Amino acid sequence: MNASLLGLALLAIGCTAPDAGESGSDTDTSSGDSASTSDTGSSDDTGDSGDSGDDSDACAMVDPTSIDFGSLPVASADMQRVTVTNCGAGTLNISALSLATGDAFRIGNLGAIVLPSGLSTVFDVTFQPPLATDWADTVSLFANDADNPEITIPLSGAGQAPVLSISPASTDFGSMYVACETVAVATLSNVGTDDLVVSDLSFLTASSDLTLDEDTRTNGPLPWTLVPGESREVFVTYAPLDDYSDEGYLVVESNDPADPTQQASFSGMGELYGTNLDIFEQGVDGATEFELTDLPVEATLVVQVDGAVVTNWTYASVDNAVVFDTAPAEGAMVEIEYAVPGC
Repeated sequence: MNASLLGLALLAIGCTAPDAGESGSDTDTSSGDSASTSDTGSSDDTGDSGDSGDDSDACAMVDPTSIDFGSLPVASADMQRVTVTNCGAGTLNISALSLATGDAFRIGNLGAIVLPSGLSTVFDVTFQPPLATDWADTVSLFANDADNPEITIPLSGAGQAPVLSISPASTDFGSMYVACETVAVATLSNVGTDDLVVSDLSFLTASSDLTLDEDTRTNGPLPWTLVPGESREVFVTYAPLDDYSDEGYLVVESNDPADPTQQASFSGMGELYGTNLDIFEQGVDGATEFELTDLPVEATLVVQVDGAVVTNWTYASVDNAVVFDTAPAEGAMVEIEYAVPGC
């Protein structure tokens, strides 16, 4: 090989070597770049995980922590809003929201059940008292707060209204002799928190043996206004006229919103103490008056002339006698049967 050819060969080798070296340098850089990108990605993933936090770091906080609605008229309603805040670093998951009884309170739906760190949601609590009394309940909120998985919110309030009470609610006079008499007292009371207006009283019965006395001399005419704690008395008299059972109902109308029409029952049984039968034969004098041997229960008098019931007579209490409008015929048999009072 001559010198010229050797120089070309060396030149060729010298040109190739740098190309190979540059190619190796690019691979190393590329490899280095790839490693750097992977590290950054790993660093980014770790950073994201740190930003979102662990759910075990969730924290639930409510405001207010208790609610007192005060006094409300019965059947009216008031609403209060409760805010739930995630005070932790993790995501708060609310699993349930409930009331212990729900007798006078109700709760609305939550605006959200998943709360990222620092965010809040709300729900409403409504109080609507059905009766005039004190009410209490408890809201329970369940979430993934490791330190406090159940948060309770005490609720309280009172219903305000007039409330009518009739005492006693029932009266049984028991058995009483015909023509005797007894009196029972019924007390109407306002056991509520507002003025009670009694607008009407009535007595429902098919018997004239039971009667109502409103005692207007003491109570005055209706309507009656009873302030809280005030009472009025009315009276029911039982005077049986026969040996049958009797019942009646005192009906009271008022502005009690829960029970505007109330009633109390009264019952009794008449009993005969004894019966008499007086028999007379009409004489020639044509008598019209026949005196009885005992005082009768007037309503039980039955008069027969010759076996037929007649009504052309009256009872004269002054003389304790049956007086005919027209004298029975001479020789007629007059029979007078009646009950004898036992009192």
